[in-house]
Amino acid sequence: LSTPHADSYVRMGSPNADHEMIIHTDGATLLDAGQNWDVTVGANLNERVEGITTETYVGKQDTTVLGGRVEFYSTQGTEVKGPFVALHHGGHKDYIEGAADRLVKGTLVDTVTDTVTQNYGATQTNVYGNWVQTITGAMTKTELGISSHFKGDGHVAVTVGATSDTFIGLRNSNMLGTNISSSIGANLAFSFAMDYKLIAGGTKAEFGSALDIRATGTTKTDCIVFQLNAAGAANLNSGAVIALTAPSITASCAITIIA
Repeated sequence: LSTPHADSYVRMGSPNADHEMIIHTDGATLLDAGQNWDVTVGANLNERVEGITTETYVGKQDTTVLGGRVEFYSTQGTEVKGPFVALHHGGHKDYIEGAADRLVKGTLVDTVTDTVTQNYGATQTNVYGNWVQTITGAMTKTELGISSHFKGDGHVAVTVGATSDTFIGLRNSNMLGTNISSSIGANLAFSFAMDYKLIAGGTKAEFGSALDIRATGTTKTDCIVFQLNAAGAANLNSGAVIALTAPSITASCAITIIA
């Protein structure tokens, strides 16, 4: 069945160009089905479109792929004008070989019910608002390089439970302002090396019992702070003080008193 116009024909019968049926025209083709259109392909399906492809589905679209699926795009853009749900029943991996940007204009909730491992290079995090972090289990933080923390406003830290801080190396702490430290309960401090304290001025007062035990001699050179000496004749502490020391050396400009 053929017509010379636009070389249009339908060829059926013996194989021709590896096909038993060929429908051809050099012009446009319209397939219009007023009802259902069922297409069954018993083997491979090959489609080639050399121009723009436009598909419009007025109703719901269901696509089921029982085998593997691979798609290749030079560029791709997807716009969903309603809710979007993606459900993966197996593993899921994203490989991005270039830069990636994600913009969320509403609330973002990430829920992971198992272990999370994140590996980054240089990282910068900006939080333009309140930041609340809750950790219900143990936390281990390792910093192998220089760490700088700057807080431009009030800071409150509350720890309910035991806390251990270990510093291997030089530690420098600077307070540019009033420093108030309170301990409700026993306060133990251990130094297994030389311990130096420099007080440039002010007054140190202790209210309550104090026990000072030193196993070796001490040398104190301080013209500001009142020290205590077993040979003193006065007591400036409001509570009982017990000092057990080896012979000590005190600079002549200091006033040292011990009961």
